[in-house]
This record gives sequence, structure tokens and C-alpha cells, in this order.
Amino acid sequence: MSDHFVHINRIINLCKGVTPIRLILTILNWKMKSVRFNFIIFFLFLAPIVLSSRGSTIRTALCRQAKTNFDLMRSNPEKSFTKALNIKLEAMGQKDHEAELIALQTICSYYKKQNDFKNLITSSEDLFNKAVQYNNLIYKAIAKDYLSNALVFNEFYDMALEQLKQGLQLIDQADGNDSIVIDTKANLYVSLSNYYSILQDGKNRLMYIKLSIAEHDKFSNAAYREKLRYIDFSNLAITYYEQDMDSAEVYALKSVSLDRNYGMDDVKFCNLLILGSLNQMKGKYLDAFTYFHQAELVENYKNHLNVELLYLNIIEAYKATGDTSNVKKYENKLAAFKLRVAENKNKSLHKIIEDKELNAKNQLNNILFLAFIVFLLLMGGGIIYILHKNRLISHYEKLSNKYLEDRAKKPGQEDLVKLIEMVKGNNAAFMSSFNEVFPDFAMKLLAINPRVVQTEIEFCALLKLNLHTKEIARYRNIEPRTVQNKKYLIRKKLNIPGEVDIYHWFSEL
Repeated sequence: MSDHFVHINRIINLCKGVTPIRLILTILNWKMKSVRFNFIIFFLFLAPIVLSSRGSTIRTALCRQAKTNFDLMRSNPEKSFTKALNIKLEAMGQKDHEAELIALQTICSYYKKQNDFKNLITSSEDLFNKAVQYNNLIYKAIAKDYLSNALVFNEFYDMALEQLKQGLQLIDQADGNDSIVIDTKANLYVSLSNYYSILQDGKNRLMYIKLSIAEHDKFSNAAYREKLRYIDFSNLAITYYEQDMDSAEVYALKSVSLDRNYGMDDVKFCNLLILGSLNQMKGKYLDAFTYFHQAELVENYKNHLNVELLYLNIIEAYKATGDTSNVKKYENKLAAFKLRVAENKNKSLHKIIEDKELNAKNQLNNILFLAFIVFLLLMGGGIIYILHKNRLISHYEKLSNKYLEDRAKKPGQEDLVKLIEMVKGNNAAFMSSFNEVFPDFAMKLLAINPRVVQTEIEFCALLKLNLHTKEIARYRNIEPRTVQNKKYLIRKKLNIPGEVDIYHWFSEL
């Protein structure tokens, strides 16, 4: 998984209290308010994901088979899922990377339709990792979109938004005229519209739906564009619901008029739910029940929030008509459904936590392994290799260092040793003590070049103490290359000939 999870403690805190029992208690104590309130809370993810057209990207027979099977997901998910598993294995055997990616996308789509977000996380990770391995920008972006759905389900909205942003960045690098790129970008815009519905930001929600429609307008095939209009009108109806009920009804009816038995049950369900809710708000309960019960009969994919909203509105409608028997019936259905959703959420939350813990464990193992390798390198002569490779210590510096050690052992060199210890300890009183030991040092430098500044005098003091490049770099927390540059500048400023050992020159100063 890409890149991008919060600290594990935050996730664990979010998980606390999310249990089926707690949710049941919440349901039993639910104070159902107006239908309007129910929509504000639950009418979030009704904009359906658009169908995919792969166009020019389909190159092999197995790819075409994988694409046909992906389309089958809308009408027969179980059959499509089983075939996708077989196509995946066959594609791996043939090294047909694109067919394998389409099969993995089909598997992701299946788990999304089943509201199985634990397996959706796993399958979207598999899709992303394979897309990285095959260097495929498009399927990286598709994987980000699926992962964002799983994160939204678990209410990690900021993390979901980050995945969508990354998805857009990836797809913007692909060929904007390729049909699958157009579809993928449109899907990401729809997901962003759903995100802003959480924030109740109608302006941005509508903006991203319009951006999605603008992508669809790029297709030249009239029949395919009509399918997309079926989806687009439904999306507009959903988006306008909280802003303009008349426009919502107009677009929902337009979408229904374009239904050619495409097999897109998610769109059909949303249209029926919108029209039923609009009639319910007008007090037309018979019409509302007709739409609601038609929606209930939709067999395939229905977003869990859609189902909750359907049950809530049916309960409200039966309450309004005084049908207490059906109120109780649908309250029980809602409670059972929310329990299943809660169990699913717990599983997917555990998956997120397990991934985080596994990543942390892998990172720790990698660090320990790296430390062990470094230890072996050092024990096996790594230090000698590094010194030889970088050639940081020249022959004259080694001789100078030996000269310093010899001098430090002689009687009367206590001051020199003390100054070196002050350098090592980064003692602020170093220059003051140095000037006491070498009172004429700064004056001699200024006599050679009056433009020598204090920082250069301090650097020259280190050379006077015969500290070599690596020592100066370590004690002053700078790069060895920086020390070499400073030495070069000092040579120029003090007119030290290139053939003269700089340490010898300062020892004679």
C-alpha cells in the first residue's frame, strides 16, 4: 500500500468502541427524524462509478477476454469473479501484464460490490503493486480509487482524499486521449464529488461531477456516450438533491428514460431511490412505495449507504401511513443489515491495523538486517574500503597527525592537548585560550592579508593545531569537501604556494 497511512495509535483509537453490540444499541436508540435529515446524514455515495471502456489499450486476445469479463461484473458478479481468478493465473503464465491488471481490477470491483472492504484493501494493494511492477500509471491510479473507497467506508476521510489526489497525479501523466484514461479520470472525479458530499460542500461536489461529465464528452462513439449520459444524469440528480429538488427530479427522470437494460444496477437503484424519496417528501406515498420496492428488488450491487437510506425512508413512509407492522419489519431489516456492515467494518479496520503493524515490523526488520550487514562490513574490512574509496586522508595529513601526536607526548605540550580537547568539545572559549597560547598568531595573518576575517582566523587556528580534514569536518559538523574548499581559499588568501604543505607552513608561522 502506497504510500500514505496514519500512525497506528490513531487508528486503534478510532477502532475503539466500534463493535456490533454497540451498533445494535445505537440502532435501538435511534431517534428517526425527518426524511430531510436522513438524506443529509446518509445521502453521500449515490453517484455511481462509471463503466470502463478500454479502447486502444486492449492488444491481445486474453486482454479482450479480460475486458469482456470485467463488463460481465455488472450483470453476473459471481461468474465474473471466478473467471477473473482464472484469467489472472493464465495471464501470469503468458506474462500478459495488461490482462493480469484487468483481472485484478475485476477482483477489486467484485469485493467493492460485495461491500467486502477487507478484501478490497488486499486486492487494491495487489493491483497497485502489480501496476508498479509493470510500470503502468493507469492501473496505479485505478488502485488508488479502489483503496479510497475502502478508507471512506472506515471513515478515514483524509486518508481517502490523499489517495484520490495521488490517483489524479498519476493519471495526469498518462495519455489523456486514451479511453481508459478518460474513464479512470472521470471515476476519480466522481469519488472526489462523493468526498465533498461528506463535507456537505455542494459547490465542489457539483464541480467534480461536471468535470467527470466533461471527460465523458471526449468520447466520439455515440452509443457509448448515451450509456455515459445514463450515468451522468443520475449523478446530477444525486448532486442536485440537496440543492434543487426540481432539478434532481428532472435529471433522475432523464436518466431513467435512457435505461436500455445496460445492467448497471447501481445506477438503476439510485434513480429509483431518488424518485421514491422525492415523492415521499411531496406526500405521494403510493408512488414512493412503488419506487422504493422496485429499488429493493434490484439484485446486484447496492452501496451499503444506499440500502440504509432505503430502509430508513421506507420506515418513515410506513410511519406516516400508520402501518406499524411494516415499520417493525423494516426496522428489523435495518438493524440486521447494519450489524452485517459493522462486522465488515471491524474486519476491514483490523486489516488496516494489521497492514500498519506489518509495515512497521518490516521496517524494523529491514533496519536490523541493514545494521547487521553494516556490522559485518565493518568487521570484514569495511572501514579500510571506505577510507580507500573516498581518499579523504592524504599522505601529508597522516604525517601531520603523527607529528601532532609526537608533540603532544613531549613535556610542555599540555596547552596544545588542552586546545585540541576544547575543539573536540566545541568549547566557546577555544579562541580565547588559543590566543593566550599563540598571542601573535592573528596579527601575523593580518600582516600577510588585512582582509582575513575572524572565521578564517579560527579555521587557521585548527590548521595550526595540525587537525586533519576529517577531524575538522567531524568536530565542526561540516562535510570534508567543505573543509577542502576552505583550505583552498586560505591558500589563495595567504599566498601559500601549492607545492608547500599547508600544515608545515602554519607550523612555521
